[in-house]
Amino acid sequence: MEARITVQNNQSVFDLGIQLGGSIEAAVDVAKLLGISLTDDVPVGTIIETSSIPIYNREVLEHYYSHSIIPATAHKMNEEIEVVTGGIGYMAIGSTFIVG
Repeated sequence: MEARITVQNNQSVFDLGIQLGGSIEAAVDVAKLLGISLTDDVPVGTIIETSSIPIYNREVLEHYYSHSIIPATAHKMNEEIEVVTGGIGYMAIGSTFIVG
């Protein structure tokens, strides 16, 4: 496995915990190492020494590594979210959704 990784766009502390320790439990270790909270954005390009993070689940870690999976599930708070204001979830039976 790599000796260090570079944080990619949209990676959260939890993503890094899974990538480096095989479990979200490692997110606490990642946050401590970076000196941030679990909910802070991780700066893109940050380099993390993989040996600094304990392995909690080797099977998951090896699966991610062997399949080149880099989790990136974070949504930055300053990005706009598209809100869909239509569709079946916004319909009311008998009003906008006519049962015929």
